[in-house]
Amino acid sequence: MDKRQMISDINPQAHLWDGLDDCIIGITEEACAVYDIHKMELELMKINDWDIETAAEYVEFNILQAYIGEFTPVHVWTMPEPEFTKETI
Repeated sequence: MDKRQMISDINPQAHLWDGLDDCIIGITEEACAVYDIHKMELELMKINDWDIETAAEYVEFNILQAYIGEFTPVHVWTMPEPEFTKETI
């Protein structure tokens, strides 16, 4: 079962962005999809043959500023995991 289907099974009213399923990184307690913003930019670059500036502008104005109802997706910038070594533990 893919992420889109899993979220739809939990919350049939959840809004999901078409073509960006690979950018879903989780779900909120309210059953809203959570997307990685950078992954969305990269996916849009690939799908549309855009440069990063075009993809970032599209995401900013057409996705991040969109409110499409109670179950509008959440968008986050992810951070790399810190590297743990024996000295840092």
